[in-house]
Amino acid sequence: MKKVLIFAISILLCVSCVACFSPTDSAADPAGGVENTSNPLGNYEVDVLSARFSMSYDDKEIVVIKYKFINNKESAAAFDSSIDLTVYQEGIECKRYYSYDGDFVDNGDKKIKTGKSIEVEYAYYLNNKSDIEVECKEIFSFTDESEKKIFRIIMNK
Repeated sequence: MKKVLIFAISILLCVSCVACFSPTDSAADPAGGVENTSNPLGNYEVDVLSARFSMSYDDKEIVVIKYKFINNKESAAAFDSSIDLTVYQEGIECKRYYSYDGDFVDNGDKKIKTGKSIEVEYAYYLNNKSDIEVECKEIFSFTDESEKKIFRIIMNK
């Protein structure tokens, strides 16, 4: 009986420790937190897949945005040299956070062939806790075509 009681208490303690653990990143609400339209940007497609929150090395809040880039051009292209990104909060540009070292950061300068896709992540300093507007457009375009991604930040803290 004592062993069962000790076992039950130890499991309870483990569960409570896991519940108290708070990771640095917290996810945005995936069900409606991202308003995503799959409009082509000339020869490319860009989708905002997700956003999550973290802290910078200088203890400021950042948002990490994951994009999906599809190349429909007849030759190989890289996200960084094809798409111009600007992130805004209340009409004010969010400064890019360059010290972020996530899994998909290095994908931005990788060329991909026609019909292929790649995921890319970039981090930005948050100006405040308001909605974020992501504006994507083709760098070399002869039209004023601009796809906008708008999603709301849900602070889970």
